[in-house]
Amino acid sequence: MLPAPIPKGAGLTDPDTMSHTLASLSRFVDRRQSLVYPAPAVIVLFLIVVLPIAFNLYLAFTKWTVGWASRASSAWTTSSSWSPMSASGTGSR
Repeated sequence: MLPAPIPKGAGLTDPDTMSHTLASLSRFVDRRQSLVYPAPAVIVLFLIVVLPIAFNLYLAFTKWTVGWASRASSAWTTSSSWSPMSASGTGSR
């Protein structure tokens, strides 16, 4: 069964529809100012701080090589890759 056709003039360019949409958007922003205004700053902080930390953690636990060989695979490593650093005691001084 096909949906009912949209009457002419009832699309998104209809002034009544646009004014209703803008009014509801304005009410949304007015009611949630404490979330809407800091949202761009939170998004930028997420992109600058959280994503690089997550990517570095990913790189720390995978075996990556620089160059064409890295396209072959990136295998997950275990904690054994960290044991030589902690066993030698070079970072504890």
